[in-house]
Amino acid sequence: MVNFGFGIMADQIIKLIHKAVFLAYCLFSKNKLNILIYHQVLEHKDLLRPSEPCKKEFNWQMQLVKDYFRPLPLKEAVSLLKNKKLPRGSICVTFDDGYKNNLDIAAPILQSHGVHATFFIATKFIDGENMWNDSIIDLFINERKQNVDLSAVGEGVVKLLNIADRRYWITKIINALKYLPVEKRQAIVDKLVADNRVHSKPKMMNVEEIKALAKLGFDIGAHTHNHPILAAGDIKSSDIEIITSKRILQSILGDVVDTFAYPNGKYEKDFLDTDMQLVRNAEFSLATSTDWGVNTSRDNFYRLKRFTPWDKTPLKFHLRLLKNLIGA
Repeated sequence: MVNFGFGIMADQIIKLIHKAVFLAYCLFSKNKLNILIYHQVLEHKDLLRPSEPCKKEFNWQMQLVKDYFRPLPLKEAVSLLKNKKLPRGSICVTFDDGYKNNLDIAAPILQSHGVHATFFIATKFIDGENMWNDSIIDLFINERKQNVDLSAVGEGVVKLLNIADRRYWITKIINALKYLPVEKRQAIVDKLVADNRVHSKPKMMNVEEIKALAKLGFDIGAHTHNHPILAAGDIKSSDIEIITSKRILQSILGDVVDTFAYPNGKYEKDFLDTDMQLVRNAEFSLATSTDWGVNTSRDNFYRLKRFTPWDKTPLKFHLRLLKNLIGA
């Protein structure tokens, strides 16, 4: 009985702290917009994708967003921000890449909490092909497989003793290939997959699934075609990547697509001022980066900041959002 009483008291204290954080957030959030970025929501935790929330975690995150913030559609929030009419506590939810679990797992949770989201789609992968980084991760997914042939990246056959080994090689290979030209990167990935006889299920949404997501009322934005690092290419190839994704999505949806997210998304490392101009030229109304921070009416609306705390408890998640806001 005593332990039960302490449990009730602890819950009440946590609720009071949440309310205090909420009040502080409202105090500091005048005409400031926090945009959350996600990629996947998994059925269960994946040790090889530790930063991706499972549906249980995402559910309490969206419950917190509903209870303590004012979730708005991205385009509406940015319009209000431009006109200095953004309500205090405003927040947006976005997803990059276009994974099937965005529709199957994330969308029902978002709907249950009345939270809108914008989904940025890399269009090369709508016909059943997986993104190159997922192909790398899938080399290591079979726990019974103790050896992986990495000759294609000059490492020979490596032995895997534990999960730390698998994470080490995933990170090393992805970092080594990320900034290569698209064709060269894909050729190496294809060789790794063939050498290790890996067969992965399609992870990305197809045309009908993208349509279904849009029919639920969610916004669809462009994320290039091949998901290249724009800063690593020339202006012509970047322009093709940006315009192709817009054209394909507009053809699928039968509607204007005017929001964009830069792949990888770090300003001056992954995309440049010339890329922002290409996005403007393609008649996008806004574009998002992955640089942390919050957005004000003085910021560049073609490199909006995004942020998601990966804390594993609601209170820490809430506190980090406040810290991100105050630090802006």
